[in-house]
Amino acid sequence: TAIPGRSATFSVVTNDPSRTSYQWQLSVGGGAFTDIGGATSQTYTTPTLTVADNGNQYRAHITSTGNGSMADSNAATLTVYNLTGPTAPKILDRFDNLADVDNQGSAPTTVQTLSGDYSFAGTAGSGYLILTTAENSKFGTLVVDDVDGGTAVGGFTASFKAQLVGANPADGFSFSWGTGIGQTQVYGGLEAGLGNDLRVSFITYAGSGRSIRVNFRGAALANVAVPIELLQAPVDTFKEVLIRVTPATASTSATLDVAYDGTLVIQNLALPGLQGIAGGRFAIAARTGGANELHAYDDLAISTSLYVGPITLVNQPPAALTIVNDTSVTLSVESSNPPVSSYQWQRSAPGGGAFVDIPTATSATYTTPNLPLGDSGVRYQVVVTGSTNVVTSNPTTVTVVSPGLPASFERIIDFNDGLVPADAQVFGSAVVTGNAGVDDTGMLQLTTAVNGLQGAMALADQDAGAPVTGFVTKFLVRIGNGTDPPADGASFVWSPELITGGFGEGGTGTGLIISFDIYDNDDGNPNNAAGEAPAIEALWKGETLGNVRVPRALLESGSAFREIIVRVNPDGTLDVIFGTQVIYWHTPLPGFAPIANGNFGWGGRTGGLNAEQDIDSIQLTTFTANQPTLVLATVGNNIVITFDGVLESSGNLTNWTPMPAQTSPLTLPISGLSGHTFYRARK
Repeated sequence: TAIPGRSATFSVVTNDPSRTSYQWQLSVGGGAFTDIGGATSQTYTTPTLTVADNGNQYRAHITSTGNGSMADSNAATLTVYNLTGPTAPKILDRFDNLADVDNQGSAPTTVQTLSGDYSFAGTAGSGYLILTTAENSKFGTLVVDDVDGGTAVGGFTASFKAQLVGANPADGFSFSWGTGIGQTQVYGGLEAGLGNDLRVSFITYAGSGRSIRVNFRGAALANVAVPIELLQAPVDTFKEVLIRVTPATASTSATLDVAYDGTLVIQNLALPGLQGIAGGRFAIAARTGGANELHAYDDLAISTSLYVGPITLVNQPPAALTIVNDTSVTLSVESSNPPVSSYQWQRSAPGGGAFVDIPTATSATYTTPNLPLGDSGVRYQVVVTGSTNVVTSNPTTVTVVSPGLPASFERIIDFNDGLVPADAQVFGSAVVTGNAGVDDTGMLQLTTAVNGLQGAMALADQDAGAPVTGFVTKFLVRIGNGTDPPADGASFVWSPELITGGFGEGGTGTGLIISFDIYDNDDGNPNNAAGEAPAIEALWKGETLGNVRVPRALLESGSAFREIIVRVNPDGTLDVIFGTQVIYWHTPLPGFAPIANGNFGWGGRTGGLNAEQDIDSIQLTTFTANQPTLVLATVGNNIVITFDGVLESSGNLTNWTPMPAQTSPLTLPISGLSGHTFYRARK
């Protein structure tokens, strides 16, 4: 198999080479074999091939000069696979000005961004781009923005020339296409590719296995071992790379072809589920590590094919959300082809019923009004209309809850005096500053945006050793202003052990840990909704209660602070609210028991990447064993209230009235109840 513009080479071996003469012969279209003029060597190389040569057959007619005997070799069938570079590219970068990208294609205003240790070489009018020189720990990227104005792309053809030079090379480079590719990058495993969709990797490090690999939407589709001689080139010599995605049709999947220096390495590889990608970017990214090589490129050409099929929903709103009362929720949907899509959001009232159009809610994103408790159970969906079809999202059910915070907290720490509280200790990189917090007042800074830091603050037991049956705390957190992607995260802990040092997003102790993890250890990409982060995870006694994926923008807030509420209820359940989003609500803590002499702590960590991580406005109330308890449960057709102290009820959380019956447990028939009733126990 060969590609147009290249040649094919055939050879034979006989049992008596010193007395053998050769005559190569050709059959076209299944016809008779005829001699090829001048083709009288053991090896025959064709002229430059075109698609018209597809199906040709070649054989060698052998004659013995010793005894005149003759034989014909097996016939070899030539396949000329029609893979060529773009003929009318939208991107055509020659790099001849030795200063920047110089797009001569049909989309000259497309944004292209270089980052890292890139440079240019050659001469004016004949330049090329260097992403890494042959030095350790270098990287470079070229990212090409969407060339089609948001219209979905079904496929593309790209060609470029690559020069890889290094005696003991590492690590390689990648070509990527799709969403989730940032315009600029940082040092990391760039040879593995970027973004959420297609990654083609060219690995030159022997320890990783020299190969050409394909990863599509998180799935490894191909790993073809290749000799280093194929990937590398002599100094000042470039090898052509061809990459093509053929769009899907009604009956076939999209497919991928990859050729390197005329060798067809990947042929007709199916890309399952690929229809159109809207807003996708292209990227070439290279890296060196403990070993190195030159990564140089020239003549980058890219053409795209627009998607013409029906729309699908790439991303949908979640099936369920829980929010705090009197706040709103923002829902969004992503069509596979936004420029041809229109939207209509619909609402179904609590208790069911038909969905009804919401006037003016006609964009891909919809923000509800502030929802009261009475709207708990409301459902939303969106109808998306494309040029050839209509699709409806799955409905989202919104549960509305009241956080029920104390009217006042027992302990308030605002750090405005710039001092560490008297009953607290700071460890590692943690410091209390007199400014940079809310309204430029004091705050606790766990880490600055510097690699390799770890800081924490521990707050001593405030209940003189009494068993604590629960607590509620509210504090502000700010994470951001660091690298892209950021690392690594922060945590809040309630520890039965004494906290004696710094800790990070993994927390410390054998009690409660709430982890705010901002680095995705799976692929380093915090934007692709894959992997284990960004996420909020709760652990109790070393066991996870669930890892809840959240949008990057929720945790990484830049210069803004986010409010966090953490509550352990005396009935052994956990509530965590981040901003207005309820992460955990009445989640059981297995084997819950009160903690005596416990510490509360806040910690943060950075690693090879970083973020600033700050805490402000801590408010805390603990519940001790001598406080009243209150448990409500449904038993059959009754509500059973178990309590101690005085049982009170209210319809609005403000006007509390003692219940006429003060014997625990109190049984109330559900059939006699209506509306909302709140209960509390008081001592």
